[in-house]
Amino acid sequence: MESKESSLGTPSVAASNAYAQGLTQFQGFWIPSRSVPTSSIIAFQKYFQALDDDIIVVSKPKSGTTWLKALVFSIVNLPYLDIHLYKENPNPDLSAISSPRLFSTHLPYPMLADSIKRSNCRIVYINRNPFAVIVSLWHFFSFMDDWSVEDCFEMFCKGEEGYEELKEDAVKLSEFLGFPFSIEEEKTGLVNQIVDFYSFNNLKDLDWRLTKLGRLFFRSGKVGDYVNHLSPTAVERLSNILEEKLSGRDLTFK
Repeated sequence: MESKESSLGTPSVAASNAYAQGLTQFQGFWIPSRSVPTSSIIAFQKYFQALDDDIIVVSKPKSGTTWLKALVFSIVNLPYLDIHLYKENPNPDLSAISSPRLFSTHLPYPMLADSIKRSNCRIVYINRNPFAVIVSLWHFFSFMDDWSVEDCFEMFCKGEEGYEELKEDAVKLSEFLGFPFSIEEEKTGLVNQIVDFYSFNNLKDLDWRLTKLGRLFFRSGKVGDYVNHLSPTAVERLSNILEEKLSGRDLTFK
């Protein structure tokens, strides 16, 4: 498969910004090429062979990925396809991974390996309120001195850069994954126990996350927190963009 990288290696917005300088336009999308080299994407698209019982967790960065992976893991072990496996080895041996295999990626659907699209594997996609994604992304890269919430907002609106309801749909998720809860498990409260155990506060307090990096992954977990960071003008602008892009689609955000 032939793939060409665009010569537009730096986005037009905030060109002096460290995060912006790490973006590369590739196959129609802005990719953070420092963490996800285009070579790893090409290798993934070329060599990955999906199995019908694979489970792929797909998300935009800072959209509740860690929480969803933990929940899926508890229902059914979950490496990143683009960031880990195909970055370290262009053609890794995945035969030793027991089925059902669990993988995760931040790549958009058009960039997934063709074998995934042709197979019957299950794709679990988490879609978070874009306002919340902007604020979480800004906080995640807060270690960069020249990274303002205004820069983050501009890049997000130019494409450069349902979490809450899923807490109520663990049963539906388990059925989709092919691991439905039994009636007895539902009666004994196992579903609520799993959701509570993998709640935001519990994940935030796990020992392995109690580091500076961990604090970047887990911030507040509150719905609507973006109003404390974005101006009314910014909220109105993004609302208009969402209304235009999502017109005719049955998709709303809390």
